[in-house]
Amino acid sequence: MKLYQIPIIVLLSLGSAGTLQAGMPKDAPALSRNDSMLNREWIGPDGAYLEIKGIAAFLSVGYRHRKTFIELRDTLLNMNRSYANTPGHEQASSADENFRILQLTGDTLALKPINQNAAKLFKTGGRVLFVSRRYFATTPFKLQAIEYSCAGGKRPGSVRIKIDSAGKLQFKSVGRVADPKGFFKGQLSTAQLDTLNRFLQNSAIDRFKMSWLLGFKDVDTYTFKIHYNNKVLEETGNIVPYFGVDLRDFLDRIYQEVTLERGNDDAEIQ
Repeated sequence: MKLYQIPIIVLLSLGSAGTLQAGMPKDAPALSRNDSMLNREWIGPDGAYLEIKGIAAFLSVGYRHRKTFIELRDTLLNMNRSYANTPGHEQASSADENFRILQLTGDTLALKPINQNAAKLFKTGGRVLFVSRRYFATTPFKLQAIEYSCAGGKRPGSVRIKIDSAGKLQFKSVGRVADPKGFFKGQLSTAQLDTLNRFLQNSAIDRFKMSWLLGFKDVDTYTFKIHYNNKVLEETGNIVPYFGVDLRDFLDRIYQEVTLERGNDDAEIQ
């Protein structure tokens, strides 16, 4: 099969171990073909997401999602979106995003943009720190409450939801044609509450950052207010970070999957 026939494939070519190239930091890690620490999911600043798995990689920054050829030579990491290129036969591309790996441990990946495209993507020419998603998934997480709302978009009106640590749900819909209108209460099952907590833990709440999609009409606006580990995260925007999509989808449908008891329609979520 020819590579140009399957543009969704992303190739990762690991350079052989050896002396660091001139100009690289002396303490930078020398990477070998057998180095597997890169092959995981990484959570970056401002909701950035990078996944490297085997020979495939995927990068999401705000509304920009891309699969790209990657070449890794010692500590130089080149992301090339030209699908005509193959490892060993690379051509310069205006779409290249080039980085230097400054640090790589089991749970930390630090990159430094070394060309304009990379610096523009992350809005910095300095150090860009990624933390493994595995780190967040294994860090103790205690939910006190989560509040979520979705407004605007193609469906006029809004829905608001609040779920506490015991799974008690409050729901209010205003103006949504397909939703029950008014104020309701419900109770998540143990399995549903476990699923919510798993999605929260996998959503790297400490790095959960929303983005705005400007210049588009009929786009939903989401607001999250999450009380956890005696901290509060509050974010509003049109674009949920890639690693938080499962959480958003769960909250969008959970009120349809529990038994709702109508309350006073004039009541507000407390």
